[in-house]
Amino acid sequence: MAGVIGLASLVGCGNSGGTSGSGGTTPTVNATAITIDNAGVIPVFGNSSTSTVVYVHNNTANTISGISYSAVVNSTKANLSLKSKLANLFKSNKNLSSVNGSQCSSIAAGQSCPLSIVTPVLSGSSTQGSMDVKASYSVNNKAVSFNQIINYAQVQNNLVTAGAKFQAGIDISGYGNPTGYATIYLYGSGQNQVYNVSSMTINKPAVTIVNGNISGHQIQSNFVQAVEVSSPILTSSISATITVNSSTLQANNTPVNNSVKSLNKSLNASKSLLTSDQFSNSVDLAVEPVAAGAILTTGLIPLLNTVSTTSGSLLVQNSGNQNAVLGSASADAGISNLSGCSGETLAPAASCTISFNVTESGGSGNITIPYTGGSTSSIAANVTWFNGVGAALVSMSASNNPLTFSATVGGSTTITVQNIGGYTLRNISVPAPVVVGGSATATLANNNCAESVILPVGSSCSYDVEVADSATDLNQQINLGFSASYAGPNGTQAYSRVMPLAYSSTAYGAIIAITPTAPSLTISGNNFESTTQILTISNSGNLPANISSVLSDNPAYLTESATTCGATLAAEASCTSTIQFGPTYSAAGASGASNYTVDYTAVGQTPSGSVVSSIDWTVQSYAQSISLTSVESSGAASGDGLSGTPYIFSGSSNASKLVTLTYTNTGTNSLKITGIQESNSVYAWSMPGDGNHCDN
Repeated sequence: MAGVIGLASLVGCGNSGGTSGSGGTTPTVNATAITIDNAGVIPVFGNSSTSTVVYVHNNTANTISGISYSAVVNSTKANLSLKSKLANLFKSNKNLSSVNGSQCSSIAAGQSCPLSIVTPVLSGSSTQGSMDVKASYSVNNKAVSFNQIINYAQVQNNLVTAGAKFQAGIDISGYGNPTGYATIYLYGSGQNQVYNVSSMTINKPAVTIVNGNISGHQIQSNFVQAVEVSSPILTSSISATITVNSSTLQANNTPVNNSVKSLNKSLNASKSLLTSDQFSNSVDLAVEPVAAGAILTTGLIPLLNTVSTTSGSLLVQNSGNQNAVLGSASADAGISNLSGCSGETLAPAASCTISFNVTESGGSGNITIPYTGGSTSSIAANVTWFNGVGAALVSMSASNNPLTFSATVGGSTTITVQNIGGYTLRNISVPAPVVVGGSATATLANNNCAESVILPVGSSCSYDVEVADSATDLNQQINLGFSASYAGPNGTQAYSRVMPLAYSSTAYGAIIAITPTAPSLTISGNNFESTTQILTISNSGNLPANISSVLSDNPAYLTESATTCGATLAAEASCTSTIQFGPTYSAAGASGASNYTVDYTAVGQTPSGSVVSSIDWTVQSYAQSISLTSVESSGAASGDGLSGTPYIFSGSSNASKLVTLTYTNTGTNSLKITGIQESNSVYAWSMPGDGNHCDN
């Protein structure tokens, strides 16, 4: 007799409220089934497009099929360029979308899929833009969609050799899920170079690289590598830094014979002539907390040449976990006719578009959208426009945008300004940074632009901005500027540009996390099988923590068998706990949930809190039994074999005297009979050798 055992397990996929470490109550948020990673800026190289990926996650315990993808690019000109580029690649797609999600139409439970993206060609003054990528699917026969803004910008790679570099950092949002994901983009700088990537690390243990870690491999110039990172979503925000170290081998100005024979001959002797250039590059990552609420983000607006058009559009998305109620958008001088988004309510992962017009003469200004539902009250995006191919124009980029740092620690970023216009710029000045939101202070440092007498066409300068903040301020903004003059057709004219810098001052203290947050353990209740689960306890904060742990609501066969944790966990460090499950016996099966709780207090500070990993466990039934179903005799004089009326055999009879016992397997698994225990007359019983059948 054989049986089939069914198993049902519960997987936690969202937060349903709780108490934060500081004593506040976190809001109730709904988990999002399908999420597209928050994405950093995709690098695009001169006169070309970039093909890369962004990861899509199924955060549920069930496979989701029938997912379709579409994309809207926020520039008509970019769309035309994109259609030409993709005509042969996506012949079957009449919409000529900039995404190809055919391989991601079905995603298994808890799994991810790389979604293919092709950016438009960027050339001339077309140096940046964005697209709104949309995933459409159904859950419980209800249509659902998820929008994600993907920004891209041209990299002025030229001949500058700077190793492997990240284009920009990113904020990690959970969208109501216990784990958040983001994709950032690494590229090879310079021209005709190959770099050895020696390491790629993150300084906070809770934030990890889950895809695209090319440590120990190579990357070449103008190649883009998507790198996916993840983090548990906690009651505290986290600031982290990802660093890539790379190197390249170059000849030390010594001629090398191109002959293979000569090269092989002198290989060992030439080792001293080779030098290894070392490079290191870092960008910031911020992890939004459970109580982040609504978070508005915007796309990059293409630079507008008013000779061709005076209209533009701005993509706006809610990347938080609560509704964002938008107020009336406003704009600086020169920007008018704003329409769209104002007064709308954006659900998490929803988006809208603001259309606008600019004056024919060149200018630079911000569009500001106020909103409620989060810790920030407004978001701004920069619009820059110019008239004619030969107009004055600069591009501005930050080494860290968004800039993230821990409160009381502070951070800095380098602003690079490149003259991409038609006039040499003079009388250069950099105004003091203007803090738009939050309680930060921002100051200029290492201002090479101010030291420049002139900035010829194609040249660049840079300046540093140092930001300090003693409070926890998330998703705030600082306006950075650049001013100069140039000799135009109508005499000396003024030129200025403004760039918003997003920043987050995250929690300062001990930030404890347990991963995984909801493991599931299953064994068979055969008193033999067992399994283990390693829990990682990490401190992604700035201070050490006093910690203690307890395993509760657990059966006797679910225990903590080992731990590397002590009484104190240092900042940016981690330790492990090994949970042993089984062995045990269970004929009917059993299941439950146990909690592994770590209580902590920051050393030297009063804030305290606790984190929990909820362990779902299941013991599969192991019902196994054998029953005596009949007793028959041959040659008995009387009796029926029962205890009150035993069989009586005549000792003088020559007839065969047998008792046949029939046993039946009434369990759910096969079993093997290994012997009969009958101490009174062991020689009277016989068993076949194979043990699969009973004999008399």
